Amino acid sequence: TASVVQNRTVAGIAGLVADDEFAGLPLVRRERSEGGEVLLPLSLEQEQMWVLYQLDITSGNYNVPFVQQLRGDLQMGALRDAVKAVAARHEVLRMQYGNGEDGSAFQRPVPIEEWVLYEREVSVESETEAMACVSEETGSAIKLEVSSVRLMVVHVGAEDHIVVLNIHHIATDGWSNAGLLADLMKAYNNLVVGKAADLGEESALRYADYAQWQRELLADEARIAPHMQYWCEVLGGELPVLELQTDHPRPAVMTANGGAAPLSIDAVCAEGLWALCRECGTTMMRAVLAAWAVVLAKHSGQSEVVVGLPYANRENPATHTVVGYFVNMLAIRLSVDDTSSFGGMLRSTNSVVNEALAHAVVPFMKVVEAVSPARDASRTPIYQTMLAWNDSGGWVDDVEDPFAMLKSVPIENTALAESAKVEITLNAADRNESGEIHGCLSFNRDLFTDTTVQHMAVHLVLLVQRMVEGPEVLLREISMMSDDTAKMIAEEWNETLSPYPDATAPMLLEKQAGRAPGATALIFEGAEMKYSELVVYTSRMAAELQHHGAGADQVVGLCVSKSMEEVVGMVGIMRSGAAYVPLDPNQPVARLQYLTDQCACKIVVALHKHERIGEHLGLTTLVADHVLAENGHGQWESKYRTDANCGASALAYVLYTSGSTGKPKGVMLQHRGLVALVGGLARYCGVDGVVAYINSFTFDASVMVVWPALCTGAALAIGSSVAQQDMAYLREFFHSNQVTWHLWCHL
Repeated sequence: TASVVQNRTVAGIAGLVADDEFAGLPLVRRERSEGGEVLLPLSLEQEQMWVLYQLDITSGNYNVPFVQQLRGDLQMGALRDAVKAVAARHEVLRMQYGNGEDGSAFQRPVPIEEWVLYEREVSVESETEAMACVSEETGSAIKLEVSSVRLMVVHVGAEDHIVVLNIHHIATDGWSNAGLLADLMKAYNNLVVGKAADLGEESALRYADYAQWQRELLADEARIAPHMQYWCEVLGGELPVLELQTDHPRPAVMTANGGAAPLSIDAVCAEGLWALCRECGTTMMRAVLAAWAVVLAKHSGQSEVVVGLPYANRENPATHTVVGYFVNMLAIRLSVDDTSSFGGMLRSTNSVVNEALAHAVVPFMKVVEAVSPARDASRTPIYQTMLAWNDSGGWVDDVEDPFAMLKSVPIENTALAESAKVEITLNAADRNESGEIHGCLSFNRDLFTDTTVQHMAVHLVLLVQRMVEGPEVLLREISMMSDDTAKMIAEEWNETLSPYPDATAPMLLEKQAGRAPGATALIFEGAEMKYSELVVYTSRMAAELQHHGAGADQVVGLCVSKSMEEVVGMVGIMRSGAAYVPLDPNQPVARLQYLTDQCACKIVVALHKHERIGEHLGLTTLVADHVLAENGHGQWESKYRTDANCGASALAYVLYTSGSTGKPKGVMLQHRGLVALVGGLARYCGVDGVVAYINSFTFDASVMVVWPALCTGAALAIGSSVAQQDMAYLREFFHSNQVTWHLWCHL
């Protein structure tokens, strides 16, 4: 292991592996018996694909499509023959798959003379129709018992064509794809001018040779045991499960509905990252892996993440030009310590990856079997995120004229987004000719929205920029928020100044009553009170209170149970110019005495049945029932002084705390704050219809219900005192009154 860590490059590690690990077990072309049917074993990677295929033979989740839009005179015969020439050179493309009598899987090579290319040509009128055809093709299952390759060409008019070469993952991987495309273009270019395809002989090493070699290697327990022990130690016990905040409820069974969000790291930042990699003795891929782990940790709040890392698995140079499914998944378990710097994170990531590469000979399927993690049908085992780093290994030869005499046209269509193999994957590649790093975040749409993942892509780019600018800054001090976003949150979102009127809440109610006097204001136990009646009754109460000395900055007690009188009392007291303090008649008289003494209360509005409480408290008592019982315009409303209705800075009400931690404490609120509350709720919550009022009037939630309703013209349905304890009553109350709004919730 020590020698592996010292060799930081894949080439260095490959040299060690080739020299020591596989001594005595050469990877060479295997002889096959002549004549008869040839049935060959699958590699462990292929076996996993075969199992997934059999679980759902209708799925196209593991298709690997080449999609190329071309403009010009496409020669279909040359294209067809070019695909066959590629299949002739790479045997794995001509394999058929099945299960033997004993249930074991096999692959059967089909001679090129007998191999049939399944192809389809479609002509459409528009690019939209064309992309629909392409999406259908790339998502359709490939029947592996027959072939792993399918060709479709969509003609859009005479000059535009979309070529889809669809290959199942069981026969190819990312490294292979670049070589296949190069071979295809080279063969087409030769054939279209009348030459032979000229791809050369079949590769000396065939993928099936590797599959047999791998089986023999894994059967040698002495060789494999140390590697298996490493994975059991690293991944044994309780594994961290990625807990990103999802936008949708997690399906009980994991789906594969994929989407993608692009990302780009500019040349200046990429160059800075490369300089940092050289300083730390690591690679760009590992630096991006470290940054991705930090983003995941910051989004999930977790200090440890497991990232799946596709590994080319081509240590032996003989495999470099062999097409097939070699790639192995490595589960990279990383600790993200927010008290360390990115430089420290990069160095620790480098060490972990080196260790994993030293033990990469074990196929991931065997690792899962050995570790035996807790299974959850809604998630993938061991890791739920990946970093897919695109690297062809330098196999692809330069093709001077891709698809001769045809112009290649970029395709930008989200319909081509691949299926989601895990919850979210970072796809990226090393710097392009412009020095930039391009990639995307592919994700499961049944978990996340496009907006959420786009934000994560922005966060990753910003994080890399800030890590490059300050590699020794602690991770917890590195923000993923852009300057524009920070300004928006700190300044723009806090620009909440609104032109609220310089008025009191009763003034707003009076204006509302003037606009719709016949509208229902209050509902209680089947009885209703209109806004015009509410103004009359509260004027009457305000005048009588003024007669007894109530006025600005004075506090009047309100001792009532659930009734229309409760609301009439609140409004009437405020219209007199005074503020009200709720006095719950069910509370001890000693507490009520303390409250009235504290706020210098001299008058109380009470129901007739609570009149004696006022007498016990030594207060002048106004019986609310009597005010409502008077018919027509009595003596009091004619004496109501509107000039006593004070300004916005006047006291509106006083609420007391429970006193559970000592003496009850009074909180005094002005009309200005109440009017702002009414305006805010009306603006953002749309208070209308029938509003349920079931809260205790001693609780501040009552204010958030009563006044927004009455000041905006809604009907206030008053519930009984049992509403919060009796669910059957509450259900009937909401139904019978056709309630549409309750506190913050629309119903």
